Amino acid sequence: MDLVRGFANVDPNKVAIVGFCFGGTGVLQYAMQGINDVTAIIFIYGGLTQVLNQPPSFEVTPPILILSEEKMMRLRIS
Repeated sequence: MDLVRGFANVDPNKVAIVGFCFGGTGVLQYAMQGINDVTAIIFIYGGLTQVLNQPPSFEVTPPILILSEEKMMRLRIS
């Protein structure tokens, strides 16, 4: 994140992470680690059930957009 924030054309206060498939699982795991140094997290078709089996015991601060084919899923992270 420090590398991206260091670019001249990047607003360091507006950095989001996006992941597709395996990367989607990775960005959700990033959020579940309690690392709240991004503005938003976008998860696209990753492994939801793998990550959410053990919800975090802390509040996840950045908003998370989840785009998935999972049927009938309720998600509460806090």
